[in-house]
Amino acid sequence: MKRLCVILALLLFLCACGQAVQPEEMSVTTATTTTPTTTEREIDTLPAKAAKEYASVIQAYSKLLRNRESEKYEGYIAAFMKELDVPERFVAFTEPFYFLSPLGCAVYDINKDGVSELIVADNDYVNDCRNIRSIFTLKNGKPILLGIYGGNNYWCDIDVDGTLYAHGRGGAYYFEDRVYTLPANGTEFCLMEKRVMDTFDHDNDGIDEESYYFEKDGVKTYLSREEYSALESFHVKERLELALAPITP
Repeated sequence: MKRLCVILALLLFLCACGQAVQPEEMSVTTATTTTPTTTEREIDTLPAKAAKEYASVIQAYSKLLRNRESEKYEGYIAAFMKELDVPERFVAFTEPFYFLSPLGCAVYDINKDGVSELIVADNDYVNDCRNIRSIFTLKNGKPILLGIYGGNNYWCDIDVDGTLYAHGRGGAYYFEDRVYTLPANGTEFCLMEKRVMDTFDHDNDGIDEESYYFEKDGVKTYLSREEYSALESFHVKERLELALAPITP
């Protein structure tokens, strides 16, 4: 039952990413990977225009950071959701807010549509990358939440081409990787493909067995461990390096 709850929490996280829409190397995940190159972005303060456009988001995160030790922190999370008019599909996904570390933000036009998205991320490195916490875009001058990320055993990374890589695990036996893209003028990330490794007693003989599969366009293909590990499309190729403007409590 405990394992089931953990997996359900993981699926809630990953589905929340996809409906709008983390990289510690997993022992079964990589047989061959390419060391990503980086694109340096010399930004440590937000441009004045972006700071104004996304002021409500920055202020809302400042309030969370200021009150994260409060006994009423749950109420502050609810206020965050209300103040930013967060879409209903995200309202139940509050776990990431309990794992906030020092935060920073930067702007980047993820889908090359002329609108710079606001990326909120950890202001220190996690697994050799900036762990993304949320992404917002603008619609009619108003910040719109595209995704919430992070939490216990969840992490997210992004490529310079705008591809988003979401990773998670449920306990020691369930791993899932998803790849998303953001269409031009989009308000939701689209799931392109995912892969899953699960370990459980498939035939009730008391022995846990590993299961691997790849899914794209709704078609699920079961794989061997070697085939699963050889899939390279789930790893960032050229990581977007973010020089963040600190979000102060």
